[in-house]
Amino acid sequence: MPTSPAPYQPDSHPQQLTPSPPSTRPLSPLDIPELLELIFSYINGHTLRISVLVCRQWYRLNQDRLFREVIWDINWKPSAPKQALKQLPGAGRLVLSCSQEALEWRGPDLHNALLTLQTPARQWTTNSSLAWYRNSVTATTATEFDNYSLLRELVLTVGLNFKDTAMDVLPFPPSLTSLTIHQDMLVSLDIGRILAICPLLRTLHLSSKVVMVFRGPYTSQGKGTLQDPLPLRSLVLQHPAVRQSWMEDLLTITPHLQELQLINVKGYNGAPWHSPRFRNYLQGLSLGHLRQFHFSQHWSSIDEPDQAEMAFAICPLAKERSFLCYDMTPEIVGSLTGQSIMLTTLEIHLPFDSYCYRDGWRRDTNDHGYQYSARLLHQLLCECSNLRHLRTLKIPYMTYWMDIHHRLGYFSPAEGYGPSRSSVMAVPGIWICRGLETLDLDLHLHERARVRGDLHLRIAYGYVARVCTHLQDLRISFPINCPYPPGDPDWGYRPFGLSGGMCLLSRLARLKRLRIENRDGPVDCQLAELNWLCRSGRMEEHRARRRTIVDDWKEIYEREADVESVRLSGVAGLPIILLGSGRIDLELMESLKNQGLLRDVVDAVKDMDTDEFDCLPELRRLACGRHLDQTPEKEMRSVFYSRPSSFVVEWLSSWGWL
Repeated sequence: MPTSPAPYQPDSHPQQLTPSPPSTRPLSPLDIPELLELIFSYINGHTLRISVLVCRQWYRLNQDRLFREVIWDINWKPSAPKQALKQLPGAGRLVLSCSQEALEWRGPDLHNALLTLQTPARQWTTNSSLAWYRNSVTATTATEFDNYSLLRELVLTVGLNFKDTAMDVLPFPPSLTSLTIHQDMLVSLDIGRILAICPLLRTLHLSSKVVMVFRGPYTSQGKGTLQDPLPLRSLVLQHPAVRQSWMEDLLTITPHLQELQLINVKGYNGAPWHSPRFRNYLQGLSLGHLRQFHFSQHWSSIDEPDQAEMAFAICPLAKERSFLCYDMTPEIVGSLTGQSIMLTTLEIHLPFDSYCYRDGWRRDTNDHGYQYSARLLHQLLCECSNLRHLRTLKIPYMTYWMDIHHRLGYFSPAEGYGPSRSSVMAVPGIWICRGLETLDLDLHLHERARVRGDLHLRIAYGYVARVCTHLQDLRISFPINCPYPPGDPDWGYRPFGLSGGMCLLSRLARLKRLRIENRDGPVDCQLAELNWLCRSGRMEEHRARRRTIVDDWKEIYEREADVESVRLSGVAGLPIILLGSGRIDLELMESLKNQGLLRDVVDAVKDMDTDEFDCLPELRRLACGRHLDQTPEKEMRSVFYSRPSSFVVEWLSSWGWL
């Protein structure tokens, strides 16, 4: 019969732990937590998630940076709005694009979803007054909120059906440290309420495509509820209508700002802004932490011409710069060129109400003095050595300046090959910033795109793929508000089809995020023309379909080759007029020799569909339209869900979607 084990009795003489001898290994920077914290602050979230499990110390240092993300967009197909926010409790980041504040068949109930994140113990309600949270915002440390809600970052994109009053009653979680709101319409918003119920907020970005009217923080509701100082580090307001005194009062209690951008400001109810007074006010504040500053006024309310110069006065040593395109005057370009500081970020904003012309854009149809601001930007990108180490570039741009071989002025398939009478005499160039990692390109074609749209697209895609080989994040949009040529019915083009050359981007080996926004809405191409973006689209059946499409071009690109040989004989011996150092970069110029030609696309398809070619190995997020990005496989299912063909039905069935 087995005996039961003896009861545990503590050792009256516990074993003494012998201290380990001190390590003779020299101290490494990776042994110092403060240095590790600094290093980790520069690493993106994806890299952290796959690397911090090296050891327990690394994991603990990054607990605040690692959190689960919930993303949903009303435009995804198919959508499941009732299931969209079930995973929200416990998530650290919510990215949501919707059009309504209440539960409908098209979207989730955002109000109630956020309400579930509030702790029942506080008994918070959603009264329209601030009284419901006035006594609840006493705690300002993250520890206070750790037991209630983990949601730290919230990004909202709301459309035309989202009621103006809905935003002012949304129960934003008090644990938020970052809030971004994009609205497609004119809207009125009470910032005082947001800052009061989110006392930990460090990032606040608010924008509207039209105008966003701001109220608070010193309204009758918000006064007395805000802490002083506020912990804000980044404040970006785009198209705000706001009183100057309101903004000055807010900046008085935000001394820790590192980024301040007031883009295309309008005065409240027509009240003007006084730029010199605002500049003097900012210089009197203690904004020593400021590393990026932007101030621009809506062109109809500008009284002073030196608003762009304010950035150099407030932030003389900034490596990150942003300007309104109308402010890219020769003086500003000269200031950027004359500085010895190497810029890392350059962003040029184009107002929604711009006037597009063949060689650029203007602020007024009768104001010819600003016609060439776009040319100055082009020259800056090609020749300014201070942009050599640029990592982030966000600009409006025209394909004429990418046309290295001036093919836009010669090839016109629909009109017969030969010089185009409507072409722009532009001097193309090679950007000096070859190490770009992020590129946000607002691409203007400014020509009858149905006639020569594919040529424009092939030139742009080929330029980006060869000049910017280090890209990790690429967004190309075709502006929906571009009115040139005015009233032209032949404005359609196919940015996703093989003939447009999007497959040329397959050479970007480091690309992680790709977004192509088509102004015309749905994707107009066959499945095989686009599904090379995901691994399931690189099977032999899809490769064969692409080869069939390319084979149908044989007569066209043979005729194209004949015309090109004639063109080259006509320019033989002429000097190459090219901005930048591209003309002496033989390897780059050799790779661009077929830029814009169908031959370039044929070669790309041939390379892409071989087993040896690793097509976009790092790509993780994709959007083919004006919606939130998702994994490439999901994006393909979403894009082709509403228009099944025999190929699509078979493909969707294999994934269990039909």
